[in-house]
Amino acid sequence: MFGLLRKNYILVDEQRDANKIHNRGGFGKPLKKGRLKLDLVEGAFLAENGKLRVLCDDKETSFHELFDKLISEDPRFEHRYMVYRDLKRRGYRVECTSDDENIDFVVSMKEKNGKTFVSAKAEREEFNIKPLLSLCHSIYNEWDRLWIAIADEEGDVTYYGISTVEPKGNVGKTMDEKGKGVLIKNHVFVPDKRFAHILLTSEFFGKPFAKGLQLSLTESIYLVEKEILDVEHHGKLISSKRLKNLAKQQQPDVEKRYRVYKDLKHRGLSVKTGFKFGTHFRAYEKDPHKTHAEYLIDVIDRNFSTGWSLISRGVRLAHSVRKIYTLAVLDNPIEYLVFKRVRP
Repeated sequence: MFGLLRKNYILVDEQRDANKIHNRGGFGKPLKKGRLKLDLVEGAFLAENGKLRVLCDDKETSFHELFDKLISEDPRFEHRYMVYRDLKRRGYRVECTSDDENIDFVVSMKEKNGKTFVSAKAEREEFNIKPLLSLCHSIYNEWDRLWIAIADEEGDVTYYGISTVEPKGNVGKTMDEKGKGVLIKNHVFVPDKRFAHILLTSEFFGKPFAKGLQLSLTESIYLVEKEILDVEHHGKLISSKRLKNLAKQQQPDVEKRYRVYKDLKHRGLSVKTGFKFGTHFRAYEKDPHKTHAEYLIDVIDRNFSTGWSLISRGVRLAHSVRKIYTLAVLDNPIEYLVFKRVRP
């Protein structure tokens, strides 16, 4: 069977060949007069597997010559091909898309309902949060899902399932008590044993320290704003604004982190530092003394960009400790984007 290489597709001109290719493997899109239009990755896949001989300028070209030509003309071709090849070898029916530059393939799942939209990326391609959020917003059907498929430099493909989430918990009690703390550089120390116990048991603030309680700066700002805590510094009471300014001297990004901390608290979660996991926060939907955290959260700006290797580390670590890696995007309102390792 022969295919003719065109500018951005491969044409199977013979009706008999076109029908066989399309009906057996679901390749290509049928055209008038029984012809078949193959995406370049479909044509290359068939050529690699000896199912199609490709003609370029009326001359038959080998798979390696074809692959080299297509890579030189389209920088995205290589990782698109590696992802397509991997999915086909796993037995999926894969449709190539051309109407959305951010979606490369649509995979028909083995379940009865839903489709998976696949965006192919290269290992060293830049990670940008904006287009990912847009992709998530564009998928309205509850049965559908989005995968990011990343081809590394050895040709292996890693898949991440991505979706937006609305974290919700049931942690929190109304506190009528009010107490005092003392600011000592990076922490606020609550010396009163009874008040320290209330803070610790009601919403799990702080850590026991010297018969009292040691609060983080983020926790302290929240409690001052809620008028539950007064904070002294050098013998004088200070406002939440003053506390924030002092906190910025120790943690320049404290205001960004605090926005997310406050939002998560309003959603009923218990929020603690995520430093031991390499993230800004870890968050619990239930009593942290009885359960493990569900989320590992990093706070990012809405124009955030980085390398995919950073995201890979976050997802891998979260997966290894049975948590969900989450990016809290500082928008209005704050959006939460979760990443899960998936095995097709």
